[in-house]
Amino acid sequence: MDSADHKTSTVKYGIIGVGMMGREHLINLYHLRTEGVVVVAIADPHVPSQQHALDLAQSFNWPLKVFGGHQELLDSRLCDVLVIATPNMTHHRILMDIINHPKAYHVLVEKPLCTMVSHCKE
Repeated sequence: MDSADHKTSTVKYGIIGVGMMGREHLINLYHLRTEGVVVVAIADPHVPSQQHALDLAQSFNWPLKVFGGHQELLDSRLCDVLVIATPNMTHHRILMDIINHPKAYHVLVEKPLCTMVSHCKE
């Protein structure tokens, strides 16, 4: 069945970390909009990064909910999928917070998964 033959359900994404790589994910996800993808939220403590992402999302006509940290985004339960695009040394803590959160999320983690083998095994 061709994608034009059926209605696609919406998959809501949140991006944690909207520096250069996070904004690249925002652009890439925009290219999947015809497949039911929409970015609905971002989390980043760095206000200039938030603003760059908001400007980019506005050019796509995607309104974003902005959070200063990943925990607030998790607790909002707005998303189905989370993209972790934060500095490498923060991946483990954020990933563990996601795994231990009562809501189950699908997750894409930028490489490296973690910066220590023990954290990867955990």
